[in-house]
Amino acid sequence: MRHPAQQLVPTASAGFPSPELAAHSDGPAPEATERDRVRAAIVHDLTETERLLLLLWYAERMSPEEIGSTLGLSLQRVVALHARVIGRLRRCVNADPDGPPLSH
Repeated sequence: MRHPAQQLVPTASAGFPSPELAAHSDGPAPEATERDRVRAAIVHDLTETERLLLLLWYAERMSPEEIGSTLGLSLQRVVALHARVIGRLRRCVNADPDGPPLSH
């Protein structure tokens, strides 16, 4: 059963392309902007939990404690997961757009 907070999974209306739309694209064009590469990474390279964490952290402006309570994660896990996701997105901005996806 899905957690009620999972109804908030980022979609095009939240500024992220929907997974359905992204599945039909070939990824960002070589001249893709930094923002395009980050959006593509969010859709293609992040898990649903990671996308939800970003949505709750940045769009909903929830505290790490609130996110942990909502997702059933410890505070330490929320903070560690956030740091890992942000690090991967930073690497994505600097990565070759035609290269392999970022590993988890």
